[in-house]
Amino acid sequence: MRQRLCALVYELLLLCALALLSAGLGTFLAYSLHCPQYIRPLIQICLAILMGAYFVQQWRTKGQTLAMKTWRIRLEDSSGQRPSVQQCLLRLVLAVIGYACYGVTIVWAWLDADQQFLHDRLSSTRLTSLPKTPLNGAPAATTASMPNHQTKP
Repeated sequence: MRQRLCALVYELLLLCALALLSAGLGTFLAYSLHCPQYIRPLIQICLAILMGAYFVQQWRTKGQTLAMKTWRIRLEDSSGQRPSVQQCLLRLVLAVIGYACYGVTIVWAWLDADQQFLHDRLSSTRLTSLPKTPLNGAPAATTASMPNHQTKP
């Protein structure tokens, strides 16, 4: 559960950075081009669509977003395969609703036997933890395989 919450915080930091950057750029363009006031909500809608598209694309093609990769978490469907586009879209919509409703999806995960979020249960997806792998791809060294270094007096 700790990994999932850390990945969620990481995801929020990335989204905040993206939102600030795009909102600043959109505001700059709107004011410099003397655009009408209704442009600002259009920029926000475009930003929300882009963020949603990022999640759906990453979940569908790689099974992971950047934050999920960092915390070694993968999204899969109930059969262990990558989720379909429909499952990803449903998961996205349900996650937004679940987080907006005072984080009910997080509370659900604490109470769930498998610690799965509510939006994962409803979209027939699940988060799985991946094993640690060394940076060079070689099997991890154990203390039994390490040479015994003794110091001489």
